[in-house]
Amino acid sequence: KKSPPGAFRLLRYFSTASLLALVVVAAVLTLFFAWRAEAALLQQGEQKNAAQVRLILNHLADVERSTVNALLAVTTAPAADDESVRRMLDLAARSVAGTSIVKLKLFNLRGLTVFSTELKQIGEDKADYSGFVKARSGQAASQLSNRETFESVSGTLRQVDVIGSYLPVHDQAGKVIGVVEIYDNVSQLAGAIRETRWQIMGLTAGLLLALYFALLAIVGRADRILREKAQALEHEVAQRSKIAEQLHQALKSTETAQRATERAYASAVAARRDAEAASVAKS
Repeated sequence: KKSPPGAFRLLRYFSTASLLALVVVAAVLTLFFAWRAEAALLQQGEQKNAAQVRLILNHLADVERSTVNALLAVTTAPAADDESVRRMLDLAARSVAGTSIVKLKLFNLRGLTVFSTELKQIGEDKADYSGFVKARSGQAASQLSNRETFESVSGTLRQVDVIGSYLPVHDQAGKVIGVVEIYDNVSQLAGAIRETRWQIMGLTAGLLLALYFALLAIVGRADRILREKAQALEHEVAQRSKIAEQLHQALKSTETAQRATERAYASAVAARRDAEAASVAKS
């Protein structure tokens, strides 16, 4: 049935507005899950990186610790074939063997890269980098990123998710003497988060669509009832208008007949008077 002209189209507005709202809700919930999951992964990764660094430093022999301290104390970048760099490279390879750690870098307090498992990075200046600045002040700074290629201790990795953490290096007295940057391969966890995100989005969309169609059926029924009542009201108004018009026409006819009767009565009275006058005159 067609809606009366000017009637509020409840079903049309509800279906459009609610569908748009459900899409927005599904997207927001999915993004919120991704944000919270990645934040949790980043926090866990930072704690893991910090624990790995403490474990490595705590298990260094005196000679190995001297190598680390010597590198952190230099004021100019050592050459890639420097003896201390080679010893540190061997130390890094042994320390991360069997773990998910894929890269190590050392910075002195001036932000100079004094060691990196990717040798070509030695000598880079990170003094103004926010992560280094934060770690130099004694706090950790981490970031989750996806890399198309990544130079790790074991070679080039492709399409890898890593958590890079800038962490302070302390001496035995607890003073910050440098900064270490450590990268952890979290591709498996990050991939699981992405897969779960799409699963949650699909599940949320399915549940919301089921709710949408249920509400659409309810609103559709309400819309039909409202349209039927509107049509009944319109019909009643039309009937009352018709009756009022008929009543108006009847009143007009009655008034016309009454005026005609009054004129006929006046004519009859006048004729009677004339007849009486004529009769008197004849007598």
